[in-house]
Amino acid sequence: MRIGDKMTSSRIGILALPLVLSGTLVSAQAQAGLTAKQIRDLAERVERQESQARESRRELDQLRASLEALRLRSDSNLDSVRAGQAAPPAALPAAPVGEKPKEAPTVQQITALPEGINVLARPGAVIFTPSIEYARTASNRLVFRGIAIVPGLQLGLVDANSVAADTAAGAADVRVGLFDRFEAEVRLPYYYRHNTLTTVSQQVVAQQPPVTQTTNLTGTGLGDVEFFGRYQINAPTSGDEPIYIAGVRAKTTTGTGPFDVSFDSSGIATELPTGTGFWAVGPTATVLLPSDPAVLFASAGYLHSIGENINKTIGTTHVGQVDPGDTLDLALGFGLALNNRFSFSLGYAHTMVFPTTTELGVTRQVSNTLQAGRLTMGWSYQFSDRFTVNNNFEFGVTSDAPNLFITVRMPFAF
Repeated sequence: MRIGDKMTSSRIGILALPLVLSGTLVSAQAQAGLTAKQIRDLAERVERQESQARESRRELDQLRASLEALRLRSDSNLDSVRAGQAAPPAALPAAPVGEKPKEAPTVQQITALPEGINVLARPGAVIFTPSIEYARTASNRLVFRGIAIVPGLQLGLVDANSVAADTAAGAADVRVGLFDRFEAEVRLPYYYRHNTLTTVSQQVVAQQPPVTQTTNLTGTGLGDVEFFGRYQINAPTSGDEPIYIAGVRAKTTTGTGPFDVSFDSSGIATELPTGTGFWAVGPTATVLLPSDPAVLFASAGYLHSIGENINKTIGTTHVGQVDPGDTLDLALGFGLALNNRFSFSLGYAHTMVFPTTTELGVTRQVSNTLQAGRLTMGWSYQFSDRFTVNNNFEFGVTSDAPNLFITVRMPFAF
């Protein structure tokens, strides 16, 4: 006999007790004369016993329901074990079970990516980024003044020119998340430039030593303020979907342009510019492909420079309409998070500057196309949720590119 059967038998005995007492009371009343008080006492005793019986019946029903629930749960666990899915029994739900709402996927924040390539600021966030930049460019050039009779045999003079250009800049950058998937940015740079030009010229008179001439030029002041607007086109539903970001870039003329510097009587500049001198605007596009713990990136930007009539005489030459060459920027690479604080990136960036057309007197001069290719790398360390230090490097791989470009950025999030 099972435990449940034993308990049921005892409960049945308790339930039958009032009936037996009732029969006894009737039989006793019939066989012997009882007083009214004795009859009332017996009636109250029967009522109390009936109340206890009802309470026992309710407890028995609850116990029977509990035993049935335990039996069903045991059968379910036994089936799971037989199917190879042994899982611990789960408690009965206290509330109706519904489908969990889908959460927006999070994208790994890799702050070591190049400037302007990253996930947008969340709505209401403000990111202030002071930065320091340094660029070094050095080039050597030989200029031949004479005639070449045959290749390798030249009659004339050879001048050697060496140019070393150093540029340092401090910039203040502010990014603001205006609303969902849209951010605005403004960048204010301040430049210090120093160029050293060394020319070694052979003398016309025989047996005379070459003449060495060194010229130093500097330029200091506010650069061209830039404005950016970026919008994330799609809203990925999983953490491995690409993110598409479109934007626009505008560059002002707050810096000193190349035609605004001082010139000597010969038309040679006596200081260096800190800006381009022309307004420019153009679109940008970025693709981020998360692949935890890495993020692959590719970006492209086109900057159209707006021409202007300078209408200025420099030395003895009149400068008219100037149409600066447009600029095409391309970049691709990846960033890798080694942990939740440290990350690094590797990539390649290429800038193509199309020819510039300049009216000089009655002639039109067209410059060459410039190709600036750079290998990029960087690292980043996040000291806290609000403060990060980034360090990026660029190494020139073409003759038109700076030899070295270093950037240190320190974003503060508010």
